Amino acid sequence: MNKKNFYRNTFDLPIRVKNIEKNYYSGPLTRGDNVMVISGGYKDKIGKIIELDRKKSLVRVEGVNVKKVHKKSTTQLGVKEMFIHISNIMFYDDETKITTKLRWIKNGLTKIRYAVKLKKEI
Repeated sequence: MNKKNFYRNTFDLPIRVKNIEKNYYSGPLTRGDNVMVISGGYKDKIGKIIELDRKKSLVRVEGVNVKKVHKKSTTQLGVKEMFIHISNIMFYDDETKITTKLRWIKNGLTKIRYAVKLKKEI
């Protein structure tokens, strides 16, 4: 096969695009839940979830990973919680003071959040 035929055959082929499905966090943690940080520099700190980015699996927790932010309009320094990965936190129950995993349990057509260690619905 000469060069002309080689290029003609390769560039005439249709371009195949793979359908890549990106995984995202679809677990039972939601905004307002009390969580404890289980790893990293802020280990054993407790706070509420302020923001949850399900596509990137990131979470902002109150009082955790606090950074100083410069504001453009004023010369003051602001304080802002930055994102941490969702694998570094765990649900925290205030009544029993225990960290536990949460799971979805189907009850007919509805899904219920279930605490594994506490063995109760939340």
